[in-house]
Amino acid sequence: MFFCDWLVKRKAKPIYSDVSYVPKERVGILLGCNRLAPGGVNLFYLNRIKATVELYNSGKIERVLISGDHGREGYNEPEDMKYNLMQAGIPEAHITLDYAGFSTLDSMIRAHKVFQLESFTVISQSFHCERAIFIAKAQGIKVQGFAAKDVSGAGLLYSGLREKLARVKAFLQVYILHSDPKFLGESIRVK
Repeated sequence: MFFCDWLVKRKAKPIYSDVSYVPKERVGILLGCNRLAPGGVNLFYLNRIKATVELYNSGKIERVLISGDHGREGYNEPEDMKYNLMQAGIPEAHITLDYAGFSTLDSMIRAHKVFQLESFTVISQSFHCERAIFIAKAQGIKVQGFAAKDVSGAGLLYSGLREKLARVKAFLQVYILHSDPKFLGESIRVK
C-alpha cells in the first residue's frame, strides 16, 4: 500500500491549486461524485463544481466533459453536475456528458478512446487528481490536474483511507491486469 501511494504521488504531476498558473486546455474533465452525503450536501461535490466554474470563467478551459456514474435508475452524477454548472453560468452547449465513468480508470480511458482527447485538465480534489493523472499517463495521455478545495474532518479521514486502497487497485489495473473500462462504445466528439 505504501509503495503504491508513493508511486502514484511520484507520477502525478502537474497538479495546480491556483487557477492563474493552470496552462490552458480546451477540455476540463470533471470527475463525478455523489451530490449528497450523510447529513446533507457533499462538500467534495460542491468544491468540484466551484473549481470547474473557476477554470471556465478564467478561460483556462473552453469545454467541460463530466464523467460520472449513471449505472442505476435514480442516480446520475453527470446530470446532477451539469445542472449545477449551468446554474453557475456555463452554457449547456459547452458541456458533454459521459454516463459510463463508473471508475477513475473508466473516466480516463474513455476520455481518450471514446471522446478522442489527447490532452485535458482533470478536475477533482488533489488526492483524486493524483490517481487520475497516474492512470492517464500510463495510457500515454497528456494530462494535468486542477485541485478543488479539499474537505476537512471525518470526510477527509474516510476518503484518505479509501484513497490508499484505490491506489493499490489503480496500480494493479495499470501494471498487472491491464484493465479496460466497463464500456467503450462509439466515438463521441466533445462539442
